Amino acid sequence: MFERRSLAAQVADSFRQRIGEDLHPGDRLPGEKDLAVELGVSRTTLRDALQLLWKEGIVVRRHGIGTFIRETGGPVLVSLSDLVAHRDVILASGHEPAIAEFVLTRSVPSRDISSLIALEDGEEAWKVERVFSVDGIRAVKITDTLPVSVNGVALDLEPLKDIDVDMIHLLQEQARCPVLLQDGDLDVVPASEELATVFDIKPDTPLLKLTQLNFTDEERPFMHSVIYNRSDVMKFRLIRRPSH
Repeated sequence: MFERRSLAAQVADSFRQRIGEDLHPGDRLPGEKDLAVELGVSRTTLRDALQLLWKEGIVVRRHGIGTFIRETGGPVLVSLSDLVAHRDVILASGHEPAIAEFVLTRSVPSRDISSLIALEDGEEAWKVERVFSVDGIRAVKITDTLPVSVNGVALDLEPLKDIDVDMIHLLQEQARCPVLLQDGDLDVVPASEELATVFDIKPDTPLLKLTQLNFTDEERPFMHSVIYNRSDVMKFRLIRRPSH
């Protein structure tokens, strides 16, 4: 049985974890009724979970046949609509994630970043730089800047060097600080000499850059993130619906 987080999100998490264990690319999922009973959730919750996985490109629906785990071998599919750890996204696409590089420093950030995350002038912050590899290929670089303490709790970010630890869950567990909203901008930028070295690519190779603020609620930004993605390894998916 699942606790309430959202229930559908937890069910979707359980599917991501099972891929490569008892679920494999190309596998057909059991019927909706049987699967709901197996997981101990309602069919409505199951449908919502499968909808999340479909938006991420993890499952495919074949009309009149059923729902299948997507065949792998292609790029990692990333949904722009959902908050999911990079490790889980990479695994769900049938690839092997790893932390290729981890650097943790404590310093005073730029005035612009300090202002964005509501730090006092001269206040120190954590800067976490992680490079994620996909099947041994360096594909994503994430730089997070956040206060050294949140909700009165001094943060220990060393566990992030482990691929099985993600920022969202770490903040929740250590400081009861949920990431409820991310607001950012997407740009295509040429790789600098430094980034070309990080990704082992030629300078000026196009990279997809995401700059975002992370909020504990709609009023309180507390973490600034810059994410560079190799577009030949990471593919982004956006689903839109009519506004009402």
